[in-house]
Amino acid sequence: IVKRAAALDQRHELRAGARLYVDALRKTTQSDKRIQINVSQLPEKMIRICVQDNGPGIAPEIQDRLFQPFATSKPEGMGLGLAISRTLIEAHGGSLDLAHSHPARFCFSLPVENAGDERQTKNYA
Repeated sequence: IVKRAAALDQRHELRAGARLYVDALRKTTQSDKRIQINVSQLPEKMIRICVQDNGPGIAPEIQDRLFQPFATSKPEGMGLGLAISRTLIEAHGGSLDLAHSHPARFCFSLPVENAGDERQTKNYA
């Protein structure tokens, strides 16, 4: 049961992170859709993943309530994606924040086991 719960937790973490990538692609209306992903290992045994797109960014009028349920700027959106993602990530000891509004850049961190003390950064552009 413990292994099954751990696997379920990992799937939730992956879904929360993957949701950021999917939303980034959907928001980008340009024909040249690009997502930049930066991964950093932090000294406090955390990993930080930042996702940035080349879309229109986050509208100023929604920034203050971006992580609240039902906050959306999309006509077809429910406004639950970021609220659910943040809840799942925080439940695992991490955080999810808007790092930059234009272009949109979201960063989330999660604790990792066996993380080294050296900071390592990889850029997947």
